[in-house]
Amino acid sequence: MLLAACTGAAFAEEYRLSLSDAIGRALESSLLLQARDLNLEAKKRSRDYVWNSFIPRMGLNGAMARMNETPTAAADHWNLSAGFSAQLDLSLALVQGIRSTSLEYEAGLIDRRTAEAQVKRDVKKSYYNLIVLQESARILEQSLETARRRYEQARRNYETGIGSEFELLSAQVAWENLKPALEEQAMGYQTAELSFKQLLGLKRADTIQLLDPLRIRTVEVDAETLIRDRVAGRLDLQAMRQALAIQRNARNLQRRATYTPLLSLIYTLDPTFAGDPFRDPWFQDPRGDWMQPTGMFAVNLSLSLDALLPFSSTAVKIANMESGIAEMEKALSQSRQAAELEIESLVLQLRKTQASMEVLELNVRLAEKAYELAE
Repeated sequence: MLLAACTGAAFAEEYRLSLSDAIGRALESSLLLQARDLNLEAKKRSRDYVWNSFIPRMGLNGAMARMNETPTAAADHWNLSAGFSAQLDLSLALVQGIRSTSLEYEAGLIDRRTAEAQVKRDVKKSYYNLIVLQESARILEQSLETARRRYEQARRNYETGIGSEFELLSAQVAWENLKPALEEQAMGYQTAELSFKQLLGLKRADTIQLLDPLRIRTVEVDAETLIRDRVAGRLDLQAMRQALAIQRNARNLQRRATYTPLLSLIYTLDPTFAGDPFRDPWFQDPRGDWMQPTGMFAVNLSLSLDALLPFSSTAVKIANMESGIAEMEKALSQSRQAAELEIESLVLQLRKTQASMEVLELNVRLAEKAYELAE
């Protein structure tokens, strides 16, 4: 175990990170983004090659068969044949199928942007949280040092008879009570630092130094302006609108596949050898030795009649899709209202925080002045 610890320490690295550096490393190492990229690549491939819907289905086969009973009209027991078939199905539903690949790709782009925004947000929160924890630890260390000095002063006062034993014990209790808080603060920082390293793809043994300070800027925001300019562009609402578009396209595809005819272009070849495949040459007289019993070109137009019934399974499926679309539209409206409410709540919270910060800054100045007078 000691050797493993030494080896891990030997390969540890030190990183001096600005916020932009941290975000860049997180974007490069994020497994979530890598998974989204793979998903997006598959959807892009489907969109780019969607024209393959116009490639006919083709098949080729060959067979050599022997009849169980000797034919009365011929002496050949063995039969040699081959087959080729091609079929292309065309319908109005094909247009909706092509459109679905583009819609799915656009949904993948939204998912990718959402994941990237999530990574950036998590890194920013973790980065600034570490800075706050560092500052909190520094303040707590100062408080501990101040409590120690007060205890030393109370001890000297007690030894010289100026102070009482109660004052001495009170100062000692105040000093000792701060020690567990400092240890708890250190543990909290270590936990937050490990989570931050995981976000950036760093090893646990690596050391980090944060370069950007925490700057607090007062920003005037208006809820109505934010709602008007920002709500429509929210990624979660974009994802819901895209899902709604995909569902509508799926409904249109089902409608066209059900209520419009299917045009099939069929071409088949079935050359059959008329002689004995073991004794006669196969290609001595191709026109005379090979026949096509059923080879043909056909144009087939078909329409499902049972699906036209309002109580058929297909009609019920389309009706259920309509209900699902209506439900998604209601959910989208509800989510937009929730987004507007969230913005209003955040604006109020920001204003409250700014007011609290002004009061706290005043309290800090008063406390510093009181401390100077006490010293």
